[in-house]
Amino acid sequence: AYTPFSKQIEITRPITVDAYLPVINVVLTPLNGSNAIKVDFTTQDAGGEAVVEISSDPNATASSGTWTGAQTLTLSAAGPQSLTFTGINDYIARRIKISRKGSGKTPAPVQVYGPVSLTAVADPVYAPVITSITANAAGTAATINYSANNANYTRLDLYRSEDNGATYNVSMSAGNSGTSYTDQNLTPGKTYTYRPQVFKNGAYGPAGEPKSITMPSTGVVDAICNVTDAATGGNQVTTKTYTVTKPGTINYMIDTGLIPDKLTVRKNGVTVAEHTASSWRTAGSVAVIAGDKLDFVINPGVTADQGTAWTIYINCSTPYNVDQPQTNFAYANADYPRIASITTGTNSTGGKTFTVNAIPAKNSGSPIVRYKAIMTFSGNTYQDASGWSTSNVLSTDYRGNGINASQFYTI
Repeated sequence: AYTPFSKQIEITRPITVDAYLPVINVVLTPLNGSNAIKVDFTTQDAGGEAVVEISSDPNATASSGTWTGAQTLTLSAAGPQSLTFTGINDYIARRIKISRKGSGKTPAPVQVYGPVSLTAVADPVYAPVITSITANAAGTAATINYSANNANYTRLDLYRSEDNGATYNVSMSAGNSGTSYTDQNLTPGKTYTYRPQVFKNGAYGPAGEPKSITMPSTGVVDAICNVTDAATGGNQVTTKTYTVTKPGTINYMIDTGLIPDKLTVRKNGVTVAEHTASSWRTAGSVAVIAGDKLDFVINPGVTADQGTAWTIYINCSTPYNVDQPQTNFAYANADYPRIASITTGTNSTGGKTFTVNAIPAKNSGSPIVRYKAIMTFSGNTYQDASGWSTSNVLSTDYRGNGINASQFYTI
């Protein structure tokens, strides 16, 4: 008999790690020109946190020296980690310290890296940018909105051109803060071009892209805006032509004297208004753009219109308030000549007489040149044949009893 050998069995048991693993693959990157140092590293396990500090003491160790700017990263997973120290305004060498710690485990040994330092680089100057230009409603001021696109610049200058950027003959300083500048005393309807440039480090940087604006025009600024054109009539047709150079509204009025004429208004050869020969003073308005040609055609229309004078008035601001026919002797507009009273009587033939008494316009400021009265009845029109001062008598014939409407004009 024999006794068998006992068999030896080796058992492997898992080892519980009760300390955090140190970080690996640490890379320090100076961000030259950005005043920053970037720290990249890799954690081998999750949990706890990494505390990263920086020191400007080249002799600092894990347990000595001055460490500042602590940044803490919570490590929810293993793998690459990154953070950046900013606001480094000098070029002293820095050291970086990384501590790995947390609850439930022993901290990893403190690791120190570096030194690392930034390299001095020239502070670059960039071209500023005009973001937009706006004009006021009157067309006399432009606000240039801009981005300086630079730090620590001395000032931003704006240059203005009035010939689409061919030459810049006006310069303005917008200072070294703010984001807009307002240019005053500009001309409505005119185009201005602006170009920005930054002055920094004792010199000008590159100019920014120019931007233009055409100022609004609130009305026509043109020779046609102040027209008083008079001429002798007769039986011929007379045409007055004007060319407009700016957009707006043209207001016109024509006074054709004692005998009414016909007025036709054409824009670029197309009739836009026609006033029949029922009134000796008539008015209207027409919208225009630059380049429009306006024709005012005066046609006597009456064979008896011999040697009659007419006057045309044109402005670009206020429509003319023409003295309109007054029905039943009611007159409300005190700014113009008005009828004070009308009395009736009988003439030698048995017809009606109307004595019209007029009052000058309150704002005339000069002696009355003439008034004219006209009355209508039974479809017929009667008017006095000559001018009068402040009183005149109109007569009907023996059929005057047929009057069904009365209209009086004063001019």
